[in-house]
Amino acid sequence: MPRPGRPKQRQPGFTLLEVMVAMAVLAIAGLSVVGMVRESISNTRYLADKRPAYWVAENAMTDIVLSHQLSKQWPPMQWRTRPVKLAGKTWYLRSRSVETVSDDLRMIEVEVRSTKDNRQAALAMLQSHMLKP
Repeated sequence: MPRPGRPKQRQPGFTLLEVMVAMAVLAIAGLSVVGMVRESISNTRYLADKRPAYWVAENAMTDIVLSHQLSKQWPPMQWRTRPVKLAGKTWYLRSRSVETVSDDLRMIEVEVRSTKDNRQAALAMLQSHMLKP
């Protein structure tokens, strides 16, 4: 209890307002860290799918080129979709040939997705060109 005639002594420590402001700053910083971690995990999953998807696309392109050389026929111009198993997962492969300005040349397109939905962005896309057989 303060004595009469003496000034009130200030006790060391933080005021309630200072503690509340510090907690608010820490909470905002914590939320941004949680958001960055969530984004990082999402990107890691996406990148983990990209490498096998490119393997599927490269294998498909090689198959198309070899079958073209053996059959002496152009690959079909309409999209062909088929499932492919690799690394314990089913990938959805689309491929087609596209006419070019030269009758002796065709462009080959290969796309790989993780789902059947063709509206989803492809994880891997390759293009190549072939000469007439």
